[in-house]
Amino acid sequence: MELSWDYSKDIDGYYDWENGLQPDFLYQPLVDVVEACEDIDLCNPSEEKWEFAQTLLAVLEKSIKQIPDEIFQKNNFKREDILFFATMGSGDYIQEMIDTSVKMFNTSETLETYGVI
Repeated sequence: MELSWDYSKDIDGYYDWENGLQPDFLYQPLVDVVEACEDIDLCNPSEEKWEFAQTLLAVLEKSIKQIPDEIFQKNNFKREDILFFATMGSGDYIQEMIDTSVKMFNTSETLETYGVI
């Protein structure tokens, strides 16, 4: 998971994003997706592998949307200040995951701010 923000704002410190969510609010849904795809060949491009990637992105999208606005506000951000996207470090569908996730995870306001649309 990658995270970026508008560097034109005065952000000069580390922010502790304690959010009251249990640590497994993201972990367990991702484990469930991975365990459900044991028969997929993840070493080669395929329709099944791309469907797997899209399922992972859907779980991330749902989890990102569950982050309360108060978390952003507490750290002097608006949700729209942050550009969320996801990809894999290497392998197939890297660019496809970036392109798909950036549109799934962010508002049109954020996409305009970062020049994505």
